[in-house]
Amino acid sequence: MTKRINKRRRKMLKATAVGVSLMMAPSLAVNVYADDAVTANEQSAINNFVATEPADGATTSLGNSTVSNTTSGYRFPGKDNYTSVFESRARKGRLTQDYDLTVDSSDSHSGSTVKIKDWRNLDTYVVHSATEGNPQDPQTYYDTMYYAKEATLIDQSDNTEYTVKNIIIDPGSMYVFYTRVLLDFPIEDADSRFKTRIDDAESVALFEGSGYWSITAEVKEETPYETIVKIDAALKANQVIVDSVGSNGSKDAKFNIDLNFMNGMNDSNYRDYTSDVIYNDVKALVTDSAQVGSENQFGWGTSTLESITTSNAVNRIIRVGIDFTHYVTEDGTELKPTKFGIHGSENIAGYELASTREEANGDKVYVYKAVTTQTTPTVPSTPTTPSTPSVATPAASSTSATTTTQAKQTPAVKAAPARKHNVPKTGDADTILAYAATLFMSVIGLGVALFARKKREQ
Repeated sequence: MTKRINKRRRKMLKATAVGVSLMMAPSLAVNVYADDAVTANEQSAINNFVATEPADGATTSLGNSTVSNTTSGYRFPGKDNYTSVFESRARKGRLTQDYDLTVDSSDSHSGSTVKIKDWRNLDTYVVHSATEGNPQDPQTYYDTMYYAKEATLIDQSDNTEYTVKNIIIDPGSMYVFYTRVLLDFPIEDADSRFKTRIDDAESVALFEGSGYWSITAEVKEETPYETIVKIDAALKANQVIVDSVGSNGSKDAKFNIDLNFMNGMNDSNYRDYTSDVIYNDVKALVTDSAQVGSENQFGWGTSTLESITTSNAVNRIIRVGIDFTHYVTEDGTELKPTKFGIHGSENIAGYELASTREEANGDKVYVYKAVTTQTTPTVPSTPTTPSTPSVATPAASSTSATTTTQAKQTPAVKAAPARKHNVPKTGDADTILAYAATLFMSVIGLGVALFARKKREQ
C-alpha cells in the first residue's frame, strides 16, 4: 500500500513540476510517446481549458497520438505512373524474328493471322524471367514468351493495322494472346503492404489463374489513443494527476488476395483497382469480430482472412484540480454565488465575517453571521418632587359698622398669630414613603442596566 501511495505522489510531483499555474493560459500538441509526466504542450492546453472556468467533471480532448504504419513510407504514384510487380522482376528482351502469329482473343480478330509491326524495336519482357527463383534464367517448360504493354498488329488478310495492349507473344505455339492485364496490375513491388510470389509466370500469362501466383495483403497499423483532460474539483488548483499514460492500439492481419474477373473487373477498368483500393478494402475488415477463414467479395476479386490479432488503444487520462470560493452563513446557507478560483472576502449587507477556512480540496470558505442591532436600555425618569402645600393665612376681622361720614378712623392693631404646633397628617406621610420607594427602585434599575451593558461590551 505504501509503495502505491509513493508512486502516486511521484506522479503528482512530476505533473506539478511543470511550474506553470493552471490559472494562466496559452496552446497544444499531443505527446506521441506516452509518459506519466505532463508535457509543456499539454500543460499549455490544460491552462487554456481551465481559463474557460469549466465545471467539475468537464472534459476536453487534446487530440490523438501519432501512429506509425506500414504505409507511411510508401505512396502509390497513380494509375498512369506505376510499375507493376511483373515489370519490376522480368528481364527485358527483343523479338528475334518477324513471326506470323494466330490471334487468340475475345474480339473479332480472334483466329486471324497477324504480324508485329516494327518488331525489331518493340519493347518486350521475357515472361519466364519473372518466376520466383533465379530472375535471369529460371526453369521454363515453354519456348521463350514475350510480354509487351502495347503493340500494333498487321492483319495479313487485308494489311489493316490495329493496336492492342497487354499482349503475350508465344513463338513456340505461334500464337499472340491479348489482353493479359494481370501482368500489368497496379500493385508495385515497392509497396510493403503487399507480398507477391510468382510461382509460374508463364502460366499466369497464359491462364491468369490464381493458382500460379499468390498475393498477400498485410495490415499492420497502429490505432491512436486520445488524450483527455478531466476536471476534478476534489483536487487542488495546480494539482495534476495522470491516471493513464495512454498507449496505441494495433491491427495485425493477413489476407490472401485472389484477383479475378468475377465481380466486375475487366480489361478497361482494372487500373481503377489500385493497391490503395485493395488495401483499404481489406483494412476495413480488421475488426474484433473478424473470423479467420472468412471470405469477402470485391470488384477486384476475393479476399480471405488468414490471420488476425488486434489490441485496443488505451486513452491518456489527465485529471486537473480547480478551486472555488464560497460565501456562506454559519449554518451553511449560501449568501453569494460560488466563484471560480480563489478570491477575497466581500461585504454583505446585514452580515459580518465570522471566520475563514480552507477545505481539503483547496476551496476557500468565508463564513458570515448576521449583524445584531444594539438596543440602549431605557433609564427611568427622576420623579418630580411634590410642592409644599401653601398654608392659608386667616383674614383679619373688619369693623362691622363703619360710617362714611367719619373723617378719621383709628387703625386696628394686628395681634401676632399664635404659632400652631400641628401634628403631620396621615396622608402626608404616605406620599413621602411613596416618593422614597420610587427613587430607590429607579436607582436599582439604573444600576442593573449599567451592569448589563458593561458585561455585554466585555
